[in-house]
Amino acid sequence: MDIYDGAGTSALFAFFAAFLGFIIFYGLIAYIVSAIALKRMADKLSVENSWLAWVPIANVYILGKVAGDKLDLFGYQIDNLAIILLAGSVISGAISGIPVIGFLVAVAFAILSFATLYKIYLIFVPDSAMLYLILSIVLAIIAPFILYAASKKEPIIEDVYIE
Repeated sequence: MDIYDGAGTSALFAFFAAFLGFIIFYGLIAYIVSAIALKRMADKLSVENSWLAWVPIANVYILGKVAGDKLDLFGYQIDNLAIILLAGSVISGAISGIPVIGFLVAVAFAILSFATLYKIYLIFVPDSAMLYLILSIVLAIIAPFILYAASKKEPIIEDVYIE
């Protein structure tokens, strides 16, 4: 009788297949929740082409538009935020495999994205904006649901939103 019958390998394969299935399922749910939230926010702010919230990569363009297409970051005014986020997303993805440069660009893009997210939270949940941002960073796996919760609020655009 053979000690190794392959049952362990089959069980391990089944575990990884189930885990991969869960990751794909969660990714799909998170994407749908994010798209709903972003579309809702864009509609509340009368952003043109809000349907782009459903299009991969183009949704970061809508993120920039929801933030008002301008951002103050470390004392610098960033205009055309939507275009910069879109270009940054493409460039970051394209060079992510380059060891040092890819990492630095990814960090810069993450900082820009989080600053944009903070501005959006200031528009929709000003009293809880910092808490929402910290939760979105530390518990990134639930960030789409945090964005969704913020999207249920009415925007307060007096001092934050610039058209």
